[in-house]
Formats: sequence, C-alpha cells, structure tokens
Amino acid sequence: MRLATMPTSFRVRFLLVVVGAAVLPLALIGVWLTLSVVRAGEDLLRSELEQSLDQIAAGVVAQWTYQRGDLELLAKNEAAARLLAAPSSGVLTPDDAEYLTQLFVSVSKAIPSFEYRDAEGGVLWASPAPSVEATASPASLVETMDAGGERAVPFATGSTMTVQLAIDSAPGGTHLGDLIANVSL
Repeated sequence: MRLATMPTSFRVRFLLVVVGAAVLPLALIGVWLTLSVVRAGEDLLRSELEQSLDQIAAGVVAQWTYQRGDLELLAKNEAAARLLAAPSSGVLTPDDAEYLTQLFVSVSKAIPSFEYRDAEGGVLWASPAPSVEATASPASLVETMDAGGERAVPFATGSTMTVQLAIDSAPGGTHLGDLIANVSL
C-alpha cells in the first residue's frame, strides 16, 4: 500500500519552513517563558513574605522584651516578696499597697491586670479590674484605691494572653507563689 503524498508546491514548502523555523521555536520559547515567569513570581512573592515576616518578628521580639521587663518588675519587687513570704497575714502595709498600686498604673497599658497567688493558688493581691473609663490619672487612681472607691484604670483594648511566672525566695529557692498576668497583644 502506498501512502498518499501531498503535493509539494512552493507555497506548501514555504509554509512548512515558516512553521518549522519560526512559529514552532517561538511557541516553545513562549511556553518556557510562561513557566519561568510563574516560577520567578513565586520566588519573588516568597522573598517578600519572608522579609515581611522578619520585620514583624523583629517588632514582636522588641515589644515582648519590654513586656517581659514589666513582668519581671512585677514578679521581683520587694513588696511582692514580702506579700508572698507571709501569705498567712494577707495584709499589705500601706506603703506596699501604694507601691503595688503605682506599679500597676505604670504597667497597665501593657499588662491590664495581674495578681499574686500563694503556693497553694490562693489570690493574695489582685490589680483592679480594667475599666473603660481611661480618664483617671495615676494620682487619682491611688487615691480612689486607698479610699476603696470605684477603680478606673487605663484600659488596654484588644486581645490579651495569660502569663504565669513562678516567684521563688531566691534563684533555685523555695516556691513562694506565682504572678498571673494578662498581657496585651
């Protein structure tokens, strides 16, 4: 059986040469460029996302360093140590109460509430509950807390997370209690 052959006119040959020499290579180059552009776009996006993540992480680390410092100040002050060392009395001296109140005022934007608990988990001292009335000055807050009045504090809006720090008598010493703090995110 013999295959039918196409007439090979000059036009057909010319078209075959154009298709074979020009269109086919251009089509292959087009497919290759399309795949390369997609890959390059993905690489660029990945690079930009990694840069953004690095910037966000650096900001979070810096902010957490400040908040960790505030937590350490709350956990390792003399008034808290005296309160936790003698939990049976459960009463703060007026100076210690004023100090803790002023300390609360100074950290309340980053730490809207905290409490000291003894080793058994009983609450010995708790900061005032946050209030939306953020107009109180630190001096008026101390006065209203000493008078037993309504407590208005700067209110940290947004999400918080609870952090628990153990308070020991000395590094590696006996466990006195815990600081439970709500830290603003």
